Amino acid sequence: MPSVFSFAGESMKKQLIVFVLILGVLALFQQSCRVKQPVSNSVKDPSSFSLAFYNLENLFDTIDDPAINDEEFLPGSKKEWNSERYNHKLNRLAQVIDSLQPGSNGILGVCEFENESVLSDLNKRLNGAYQIYTVPSPDARGIDVGLLLKGNVEHLELIHKSYVFIDEPDMRTRNLQISRVNWNGNMLLVAVCHMPSRRGGQEASAGKRIQVAQQVRGALDSLLKVYPQAYSVVMGDMNDEPSDSSMQVLKASSIQPMLNLMDGIHAAKEGSYLYKGKWDCLDQILIGSAMNKLGSWTPLVYKRDWMLEQEGKYAGSPWRTFAGNKYLGGYSDHLPVIVTWKP
Repeated sequence: MPSVFSFAGESMKKQLIVFVLILGVLALFQQSCRVKQPVSNSVKDPSSFSLAFYNLENLFDTIDDPAINDEEFLPGSKKEWNSERYNHKLNRLAQVIDSLQPGSNGILGVCEFENESVLSDLNKRLNGAYQIYTVPSPDARGIDVGLLLKGNVEHLELIHKSYVFIDEPDMRTRNLQISRVNWNGNMLLVAVCHMPSRRGGQEASAGKRIQVAQQVRGALDSLLKVYPQAYSVVMGDMNDEPSDSSMQVLKASSIQPMLNLMDGIHAAKEGSYLYKGKWDCLDQILIGSAMNKLGSWTPLVYKRDWMLEQEGKYAGSPWRTFAGNKYLGGYSDHLPVIVTWKP
């Protein structure tokens, strides 16, 4: 007849077996439910790098600045601009920039914003914060150009100047802004432009853009004499096509000729701005020809369905914030352009 102790031993063995089985089932359950970690990609790759440019289309705050003509974008104006619409536009633009330039390192040129404060408001909404460099321009509406840097791009010097027009010395427009930066041990001279508009007609206004191009070219050549080891970059809303005379002026230099990376896009009849059903390649990025030895540069007009009008007369065009005074609640009337680098 078995003893009390033998019965107790068998009971404990059974309990132990059940306990081990329960642990095994729990382990299998946890393994099946565990979320897999994403595989690392170029977003975290320290060698990832891109040059991009984006016209922000009238990014104004709601505060009256008596020094500029900002009445169009104030509460009570015909556009009924207010904090809700301002914040909505900031969120829209941040969505584009985060999607456009997700890599760890990059340079982003921007134009058509009111002041550094609105860029700071935009920067707060970005997944990866940028360093901001801009200066107020003499433009009547106060709109500026600026440069945003992130990752392993170090800002060394900010240079800016106002354009002078021989035929119209009192004309005031956006500044030329040049930043001297260090990227991976390479010195870059990055010029950001927003050339005079086509108001009055493309041909009638072409002379103004040629004068601007001459002054940008002269400023870069002067700096290249001081920093002969530097590479040059020009980006901006040129209000001209890559084939126009102003762009040929920018490319020509006895010190460091430039390549317009949008030449192929223009030849394919693609662009960043839609006007009367035709794509114009107004937003461009040029690099000094010597930069080719650093690797390959792939240009792209950045276009996603959610950035475009989906219905009606303007389906397929950039989804802008306003059409006249009618609020559309979109992103910008321009598409951004980007050039990605591969070693």
